[in-house]
Amino acid sequence: MIKKIYDKLNSVPAWISYIAVFVACFIGAIPMIINFDSIVAAMLDAYSSAGVDVSAYLSGLSPSWKYIVAVISAFVSWGIMEIISLAVYSILLRTPYRPRGQKYYGVSVRYSYAVYKTVVGLYSLTAIWAPAAYAYGYDILNFVMLTAVFTVCYLGIKDECINDLVVFNVYYRLFNIYFIFEGVITVLDMILVLTDNTYGVAAKVVSGVMVGLVLGAGVLLYFTVFKKLKKEQTDARNDYRPPSPPSGGGDSEIFRGYGV
Repeated sequence: MIKKIYDKLNSVPAWISYIAVFVACFIGAIPMIINFDSIVAAMLDAYSSAGVDVSAYLSGLSPSWKYIVAVISAFVSWGIMEIISLAVYSILLRTPYRPRGQKYYGVSVRYSYAVYKTVVGLYSLTAIWAPAAYAYGYDILNFVMLTAVFTVCYLGIKDECINDLVVFNVYYRLFNIYFIFEGVITVLDMILVLTDNTYGVAAKVVSGVMVGLVLGAGVLLYFTVFKKLKKEQTDARNDYRPPSPPSGGGDSEIFRGYGV
């Protein structure tokens, strides 16, 4: 079912995926548009406390600047996504690729990222009317969405882009990179929150939830996707038969024309 969805997405012109990811990144920048004035005020206070007066510049910004900054932010988010996507693609290149792999991979990743960015961006709007919900729920939603999108995208593209003989090895490598990074970040964050008295009880609870969430997600994926892909790779390798060498010919065919 997942692959059918990605097949349909790849059946439409590829340029639509660029529009989708840019729109999603712009949605993610909407909170910046809404809070632009308060962001400028915070910057003025920060510069003033440092003894630097930039009020003549920042206070004179045109109201249209908030939209320009939002568009630039959307392009930056998009660019970061493309860089990470290319880095992952370089890992995939070390495995045997199938036809249409590169285009299929790029389009699928863009649509997947567009879904992630849209959901997280819309949730960011809670910062306007429910700042506490945004502060304590953003990291949780962000991790859940990233993990879900990463998993669904891999399952959707593996038949098209990854050789069956290494489908588990590639996932295993990406799985380790992702969860080692998330694990280190969440543990360091929890240590910081627990040792800093300026953080309240709610922040400490959320940091503990994040550590448990990362651990739980890793265990869940291990017993579902992880083991499933390992079995698929094992079955593919057991069924694999190397291509037979060409029949006939050989050195005798080469020298026969010379009367040998």
